[in-house]
Amino acid sequence: MIRMIDNTLTPISSPVAVKDQLGSYYHDKWERAHTLFPKRNFPWDVLPQKIADSLQQLARSCASSSNALPGAAIAIFASVLGSTISISPKESWEEPLIFWFADIRGSGQGKTPSTRALRKVLNDAQKLEDLAYSKPCCQDESDQALDVEPVSPRPRGYFMTDFTLEGLRKELLGSPHGGIVCIMNELSSIITLQNQYKGKGNDRESLIGLHDGDPVRVIRADGADTIEGSRVSIFGGIQPEVWKRIFGGEKGLYTVDGTVFRFLPTYEPNYFHELTSETWSPKNEAAWKSLVTSALAWGNVRVSTKDWEPLILSFDEEAQARFIDWRNDLFGYKAELPAIINGFMPNVNGHEKVGQKSA
Repeated sequence: MIRMIDNTLTPISSPVAVKDQLGSYYHDKWERAHTLFPKRNFPWDVLPQKIADSLQQLARSCASSSNALPGAAIAIFASVLGSTISISPKESWEEPLIFWFADIRGSGQGKTPSTRALRKVLNDAQKLEDLAYSKPCCQDESDQALDVEPVSPRPRGYFMTDFTLEGLRKELLGSPHGGIVCIMNELSSIITLQNQYKGKGNDRESLIGLHDGDPVRVIRADGADTIEGSRVSIFGGIQPEVWKRIFGGEKGLYTVDGTVFRFLPTYEPNYFHELTSETWSPKNEAAWKSLVTSALAWGNVRVSTKDWEPLILSFDEEAQARFIDWRNDLFGYKAELPAIINGFMPNVNGHEKVGQKSA
């Protein structure tokens, strides 16, 4: 009996040796994963300096780690652009702006206050939308107030704090933009809130379709819901034990079917972060607010024009060459890594939709 390790044929003399050697082999795979992908802090130099400074100060002001904040920021920024922009690594390959992030930390680590502060710019935008959608009152002959139909279009939704497919369809109904962000204090509800409208089956396939930007059609006993053109980004905090129980539940189904692989997780043990008098300065808060409001206004104007099309941001030759080299290097390690690590690779790299366009 032989097996292949590191491209070398290795003889195995007995079933006992198979068990022992494979056990050692898989241990080596995890060691290899730790070597290739060492734990590190977020690389802040990839962000504009003003935004990096803003997010880092916000984290300090909340006595919390800053490593997960870029995920929340990217999810919000992608949502306000929605379907107006797609990324093209090469011709005929388009990727939608959809990002799912998980902040895996223990309770009391300050996961919520900083993301709540980032979301404030969307809260303000939502208030304006809701105010524009007013129900005027008139008086009947008995001098009683009567509600009449609103005079303005249904307000656009900018964010959600819970998540069901039915609710999402209603929120995005008639919206050409399709962008919305779901920011959850407890990410586990992304799984537990599903299926509450039906007794059997599950919504895993539809959930996965949303991440890919594909049209989703959900059939219920009382009718069908179609969600098309959605660009739903998700960010949420979750405790390590809850993460393992929820996303490793159903006998590991959410790992096997790829649900967990669609999240980009950050994980940190519990650390003490000193609370000081430092606050999120008006200058740094304004930098974040200006970025989001500018992108939001640009996206809204674009979808309001006749016969609009998404703006395709294509890699230039240098960027494409670097991306292809990085992708090929990454996938070249697959035989050396545990299967659960390999499951993340296609989603980190993109959806591999070469030769076809994403929805």
